[in-house]
Amino acid sequence: MSVPLQASIPLALRLENEAGQPNITRLIENPGASPCGRTVNEFNFLREHAHLEESTVLFTSIIRAIHLHPDWTQLRAFFSKRYTKREMFSDRDLRKLTPPKDFTSSKDKSVTANFKTDPSLAGVAKDIKEQLAVAGRTVRSGIIGTDPQTAAIGPAIGLALGAGNFMDLIYRDSHIGNASSKAPTAEDWANLWGDIADWVYEYDSTSLEHFFLGTYTYKRGVTDSDRKSFRPGSKLPKGMLATDAVDAADTIHSAFKQLAAQPMEFYGMEWDFLELEASPALRDQFYARFGRRGADNDTTRRNLFVNLENQPEIRVPTMKQLHWCPVSLSGIDWENWVLSLRGGHVVVPHTVLEVSHFLLPQALGPLTTLQALWAVMFISQLPLRLEIVPLGSKLPYLRDSDTIYM
Repeated sequence: MSVPLQASIPLALRLENEAGQPNITRLIENPGASPCGRTVNEFNFLREHAHLEESTVLFTSIIRAIHLHPDWTQLRAFFSKRYTKREMFSDRDLRKLTPPKDFTSSKDKSVTANFKTDPSLAGVAKDIKEQLAVAGRTVRSGIIGTDPQTAAIGPAIGLALGAGNFMDLIYRDSHIGNASSKAPTAEDWANLWGDIADWVYEYDSTSLEHFFLGTYTYKRGVTDSDRKSFRPGSKLPKGMLATDAVDAADTIHSAFKQLAAQPMEFYGMEWDFLELEASPALRDQFYARFGRRGADNDTTRRNLFVNLENQPEIRVPTMKQLHWCPVSLSGIDWENWVLSLRGGHVVVPHTVLEVSHFLLPQALGPLTTLQALWAVMFISQLPLRLEIVPLGSKLPYLRDSDTIYM
């Protein structure tokens, strides 16, 4: 299964797993990447040996359904509602919990839970818990070691939201126009998925309590003495119960929590896109023209905001073929820009970005490198070839109709 290019694929390298443990090792071959990330080689190993792309598509479907939901207030109200003892006779028909269809015992048994059990009442798939379980199980099957779910969930976020919305999610506070946007922030996403993850836990822990759950295990870090303290059929505390659905929901929640808590830790991940998705020829062209990433995270982020001199001479037959990169980090501006591009056009990442002062190191000029990286990420989604003009060269007067020139 082939998954389209997506801007968030670098998250597969940078996200910590659900337990907050480092994925595997520090990315030594690619300086500047997150110290808790997986390497490009490790990610490519998962691509080859795990059902990574299939799992990405499954997670994308789940996240996109949430993204397109018209009323997140309704979603949060459904997933966060817990009925107290005073409400024991309220909405009993909506709180009926039964064994799975393929369960061999207790088929006719049902109990009344302290939460609503049918998510379709809130406008999402009735089987969202089962979808989460399948998505997580798909990428985990046949793989031992560190949990690989973040390698599927990271790319799924960008595929579900689109490149423009993903740019807003990461750089929301960097552009003055984004502050008034009604699009959900990373914190909004984290809060909603916190509610969903809690609901999934309640569903599976209550099912286990009433012997409706066939298989389960424990989260990492649970000791033998902890396990012995629970009798069969008891409700395991949150943070200890591990099922496919619980782990998948917790990992999505963790991903958005990381994006909300430390967004600047993900600045510079655009370089990872070059490593993962750009052809070797395009990668070499980019390095020759714009340089390489820094030796560490701080240097990498600073190098995004630099001015490059010695622009090549631009010869265009008409100004309509010259397309300056957007001067903002607003996703809608970039989406409109990339949709206006045609073969033979020339893109120029040499403008001053409108960003907040806290992002800028001192004494900076135009933010050419960051624009160039995002231009590569957006143009890579078009059925056109990208050619970066090296220093000392001139653009051809007659240009290939299947090529965009930078």
